[in-house]
Amino acid sequence: MNFLKIFTVIVLSTSIASAASMDGVYLGTLGKTAIALKLETDKNSAVTASYYYRNHAIDIRLEGKVSKSVVSLSEFGSDRTGVTAKMSLKNAGNTFTGSWASVKQPKKLLPINLHRVTSKDLSTIKLPNTALLNKWKLEQPFDYLRFNTPAKLVKTETVNGKKVQWWLEPKSKIEFLRLPGESKTVNDVLNDWHYSTAISDLECLSSGNGEYSYTPKVMLYSKQILSVAASVSYYCGGAHPDNGAENLNLDLSTGKDLQTEDVYRFVPIPEGLKIDPSDYSEAYGKYQETRGAAIKKLILAEFGTFTKALDKECSGIYQDETFSYFSWYLTSRGVVIQSDFPHVAAACESEFELPYQTLTQYLAPNSPLK
Repeated sequence: MNFLKIFTVIVLSTSIASAASMDGVYLGTLGKTAIALKLETDKNSAVTASYYYRNHAIDIRLEGKVSKSVVSLSEFGSDRTGVTAKMSLKNAGNTFTGSWASVKQPKKLLPINLHRVTSKDLSTIKLPNTALLNKWKLEQPFDYLRFNTPAKLVKTETVNGKKVQWWLEPKSKIEFLRLPGESKTVNDVLNDWHYSTAISDLECLSSGNGEYSYTPKVMLYSKQILSVAASVSYYCGGAHPDNGAENLNLDLSTGKDLQTEDVYRFVPIPEGLKIDPSDYSEAYGKYQETRGAAIKKLILAEFGTFTKALDKECSGIYQDETFSYFSWYLTSRGVVIQSDFPHVAAACESEFELPYQTLTQYLAPNSPLK
């Protein structure tokens, strides 16, 4: 059964159960403006919801209560503290009707008309027809519906004799790459990376004064591997901005996002240990420390010191650095290891390029660099 048929079954099942549950994603208008709304209730009839105007797709937070078929919601401003508007919605199966009014003009009511999202609604979004995005369409329709404006081709460049296209996503204003000479599987992964990052950008901007900067650059494009170094800096509320690396190292024959161990085995992997960066177990932490010690030794052997051109404060940080956590990417010359520090020490982060010829003995059994 294809994804569209599965979604149709889901919609029909939800329609039958709608008298018992209003939860879901809805499309329609607030006044004359197109919106999308996501609503969730709990066992105490409390409601959490959010909506966005589809012309810019930045979330607005709602909270409230449901009583019988009426949902009463308060809208919060970008500072996430004060209530800026009130919304009242009456449910009738797969539809809501109601009104919205700002707290400053409570008598000026704007009508709301919504219907539960259908497969027909989702079919109007012209994203690439790939397995990953079709799955995302079913699992996260609220996010999928943000992208009702297609990405635009803004630049084509040649890297190592291969074409790289750069596309601009209009809502997030972020550029992403496509590889017209590669397989659908590879471009499927790139599309998923593209729109997942765009969602992060839009979620950050929903804080009102949020800022999000994403700068990807192709560092290696060979027959076997695409390596992209992406610098991310963002402020989504709170005391401090933050930054980091969100690199992509892609095996072009399989479309797999490579882990370090797919390319190099700096230390033996303990028997039974699965390589999973999201594993926070003691065993995996111990493995990361052992691997980090080996990488630190290789960096010192190549450069002699971490602290050249670094001030005294950074020198102290690198003396304690274990390289249990790091980012990495590939170039035509070698492997670049990027130190990874908390934002308070981000100014001390640096890069260390280890030449390929010094790492031959560490190549993984099926490394794409062989």
